[in-house]
Amino acid sequence: MIVSLVVLSFLSGCGLIANQNSEVETQKTPTDTEDVQKIPVDPDAEKNNTITAEALNRGDLKLCATISNLDAQKQCEQIVQANLVTTEAVEKADQSVCEKIEVKKYREDCQTLIKNNQKAAEDAATLQEKEKAEDVQRLELESKAMEIGDASICDQIKNPSQATSCKYNVLANKANKENNAALCDQIGDAVLIKTCKDFAAQK
Repeated sequence: MIVSLVVLSFLSGCGLIANQNSEVETQKTPTDTEDVQKIPVDPDAEKNNTITAEALNRGDLKLCATISNLDAQKQCEQIVQANLVTTEAVEKADQSVCEKIEVKKYREDCQTLIKNNQKAAEDAATLQEKEKAEDVQRLELESKAMEIGDASICDQIKNPSQATSCKYNVLANKANKENNAALCDQIGDAVLIKTCKDFAAQK
């Protein structure tokens, strides 16, 4: 069961039902004969909230029918139904599914969730394509640098660590062939410079 914005809306304000039925004191303009009027506390308010939370957790609309207060029962059904539909909409990645939600706020929450998910998916796809293109470019640049023995070409690689790796490959190979360990100093990384010079000394 996906915990949607509908569930969070209910749980963050738990007491949603209780608050509507809690004891409220109302007082008319004071007179000698008028007393403060009190609306009695609904003794089942906490129980109703518990049932609603359990119905949400199970995704079971039938549990709402066990709530005796009709308003609370209706609210339970609306919340659970909204969460079930939101779950379906997320699984299908289909914003139109949200239209089945009765309550406007929950329907809008569902639509927002789907929009955000779609935007995240599009951003991830765009990033993946960008990384793929950069990887192709990196391989082309490194191949060219190795071919002509020019480590400066590696500076065109956008990723700093990959650019350094490219320089190491070019310079270590060149230093070994030319028996010139001084070339390794151009790498710019102390650890790789040492490794490069060790490789340059090999015959």
